[in-house]
Amino acid sequence: MKTRCISLFAIALIAITSLQANAAHRPENLLPNDTLFVVSVPDMDEAISKFKEASGYRFFNEPFMQPIIQKAKQDLMPEFTKTFGEEDAKEFFDFIKTVKGQFTFAIYGSPMKIMEDDKPQFVVIWDAKDKAAEARKSIEKSIKKIETTRIVNEKVPGGEIMQLIPKDADKAFFGFSDSIVVLSPGKKGVQDVIRRAKGGLGNSLQENPIFRADNSRIMRNSQFIAWLNLDVIVDAAVKIMTADRKDGAADTTNPFAAAMDPAQFFSALGLRALKSIALGMKYDSNGSEVDLFLKAPKSMRKGIISLLDTEQKSSAPPRFVSADVAKFSRWRKNARELIESIENTVREASPMMAGLFSMMIDNAGKANNPGFDFRREFIGNLGDDIIQIVHAPRAFTLDALSSPPSLYLLGSGNAQALLDAAKAAQSGMGVPGGPGAKEEEIQGNRVLVMPAGVKPNLGGGKPEPKFMYLTAARGYLAIATERDLLEDFIRGGRKGGALAESPEFRSLAERAGGLDTGWLFYENPGQTIEPILSALKKDPDSWQSLFGGNPF
Repeated sequence: MKTRCISLFAIALIAITSLQANAAHRPENLLPNDTLFVVSVPDMDEAISKFKEASGYRFFNEPFMQPIIQKAKQDLMPEFTKTFGEEDAKEFFDFIKTVKGQFTFAIYGSPMKIMEDDKPQFVVIWDAKDKAAEARKSIEKSIKKIETTRIVNEKVPGGEIMQLIPKDADKAFFGFSDSIVVLSPGKKGVQDVIRRAKGGLGNSLQENPIFRADNSRIMRNSQFIAWLNLDVIVDAAVKIMTADRKDGAADTTNPFAAAMDPAQFFSALGLRALKSIALGMKYDSNGSEVDLFLKAPKSMRKGIISLLDTEQKSSAPPRFVSADVAKFSRWRKNARELIESIENTVREASPMMAGLFSMMIDNAGKANNPGFDFRREFIGNLGDDIIQIVHAPRAFTLDALSSPPSLYLLGSGNAQALLDAAKAAQSGMGVPGGPGAKEEEIQGNRVLVMPAGVKPNLGGGKPEPKFMYLTAARGYLAIATERDLLEDFIRGGRKGGALAESPEFRSLAERAGGLDTGWLFYENPGQTIEPILSALKKDPDSWQSLFGGNPF
């Protein structure tokens, strides 16, 4: 009985020690407390395994995709080896295979010193797990090729440090501790990571209260994370810009910069409210899920940060939005208050710029009608509903992919007044060919056709005129980039089911917080990818028309 108890105790001790080691190798436990920015794959093996369960990976492994993928490899790999050299390219891919656990890049230190010295302290950490020997061998092999570099090895508690002393460059330090490999321009950065990897977890990023809260809320259990400590970065930027202004080092040739107080500018925009940005990405059988969180206390929100606040109203797609859309977004923001908030923000940030901004609004449309009041007739009639509907590109070309058919809707209690105001103001809003705007009629609806410059013709060819099509219907001012989109809207939408009735859409919307958040964005990759796949099936070489023969 005693022997069994001792055996069970030994097994439990081994298990606990293993768990503690794994916890110690989490990025937040290896990085310093003053980390400013970090991107990390906490466990590469797990991330790859989860990715292989996702629909995107399964899609690229479908039989019909293999000829396309093989063709891309045949075109890209020779260019890669040509650019980097065949041997170096092989060693690079061999080295990548040794990243089995975490792979982390972080910048740390005082943001004031970084901005002044322009030499940030950084650290790169990767866990090779059972490939530690191969990882070190690959590193040493690459270093030996640099003939002008001297190497000094040093034993330290918990591991070993390899110092690289190039002839005409800054020093670099590699650290090795069990399966952990560290790279940093400073010896202390490597030593601290090794110390924490062996259990000395003091002064780690996990002790930062802002990171700890963001990690618990957003990043925990994610396969990819990113975090930015804006609290100290914004504060340092304001101090440096203010000091430059007092010392006369600011740009005085720019009248706007000369008239702008940095502290007032950051405060007006609301950037002083931002404490951090956190991102976490997870994979599962349905695809990928990304959570993005901006920490900004409600009492401090103003300027552009306050614009992110939305009213708790329905963000569901109206019935005229068809299920075959490529993208749909709805923002329940009072557009009149939105414009007023932007104007007030600009006024507080830079009175000189605010004067120009207000003058543009006040003078809109007065060239043709001195008595026209854009604020009253257009801004005053805006409601609290802003919708964007994007359909699949019509062709596999740069122009088609960069400018897909789109419909924009501005809610209003008097949409007809918005249409009249848009016609009156368009010549004063910088739209080319204002006097050439004309009216048409579709299904009894008055339609305004406005010249909107020329198409970009990114793929070459003769420039063609571009138009916008406007009408007032269903409580919205509708603005379309294509005539047929406006016709469909007037008739009540495209044929087929409504997006709001799609079970797939409703399931995704619930995962994203529901349809009463006041702000919703939806994208259907099936609609955006389908024309690309059709083009690639017909001609596997057609992808080069977008990316060129050598992306490197």
